[in-house]
Amino acid sequence: TTSSSGASVPDQGNQNNNHDSDNEFDEFAQTSVSLLQLIIKRFPARLGAWLMLAKLQLQVNDYDAAIGLLEKCLNMNPDFSHAHLMMAKIDISRNNQERSHQTLNHALSIDFTTQDHPIYRLVRSEIFLKEGRFQEAKTILEDIVKLQNASNINDTDFITSLTDK
Repeated sequence: TTSSSGASVPDQGNQNNNHDSDNEFDEFAQTSVSLLQLIIKRFPARLGAWLMLAKLQLQVNDYDAAIGLLEKCLNMNPDFSHAHLMMAKIDISRNNQERSHQTLNHALSIDFTTQDHPIYRLVRSEIFLKEGRFQEAKTILEDIVKLQNASNINDTDFITSLTDK
């Protein structure tokens, strides 16, 4: 099912009754999509809502909807570095290392502090892994772990920080 904002919504009719947690997530996703669409309709310039909706689309594996939402964000603000990071994440998940690398560089050119963002570091390590540059990927991942240890946050909060923004 597709919404008025172009975001796809999980189809409630195609769920397997044996997976209560899947059904619960789908219901949560449906509610979240509806709320985010309401926010976007009332406050279309709130790029954070567009970004959250794109993240939700990624969670339900609707990459095309996520890309469409991120493109709308970038049309409104081409310098929205978080949208570029999400695009790079999608590119690397689709095995497009070159485009992912270009997108990361573009995000970095917009905001140099982007290099400190966990998503930037994770995508960069994935690029290196796919290119067979294992030592460079390992170094980045070790740095991420050091940051977690230095920041003194629990594992759940740290993992959440990796998927935020």
